[in-house]
Amino acid sequence: MSRLLCALLVLVMSLGGCALLENQKKAREQDFYPFPDHYVQFDAAVSWQVQRSGQDLVIDGVFKNIRYDWMNGVEVRVESIDPAGKKQARARSLLFPSRIEYNQMVPFSLKLPMPVPGSKLRFTYLYGALSGAGNGNDGRGGGDTGFWMQSFDAAIPEAVMNGS
Repeated sequence: MSRLLCALLVLVMSLGGCALLENQKKAREQDFYPFPDHYVQFDAAVSWQVQRSGQDLVIDGVFKNIRYDWMNGVEVRVESIDPAGKKQARARSLLFPSRIEYNQMVPFSLKLPMPVPGSKLRFTYLYGALSGAGNGNDGRGGGDTGFWMQSFDAAIPEAVMNGS
């Protein structure tokens, strides 16, 4: 009887742990969409909006550290890529403060010349990072250090391209 009770207790505890990790993931994704467009990866979340300003695209956004104890020297780059895959223009923003703590959001703003119709945006972020020397049971990894880079593509809203 005690073996059955122990097995049942272990099962309940392990299911609760899975639910906790899933809830943490949902929470870090759901409470972070200050702008209409967003991207979430294992290390960071980016939320942005694209607006037209005369003959330019203005990209305002926020970057959020969702994994490391801190990120250092975070840089956000955005390129406009034409339909043939050729880079048209690039802008970059070095985020301030230069050290972004876990769960901290930092704004950025970039300006690109208006791209040709059918173009897309390629976001790239680069950073140095350190995670605590723990065993990684907190879902954030333990003792991770290094320089990292991630990129993703995003559509330019048609309303922005059309000037409406």
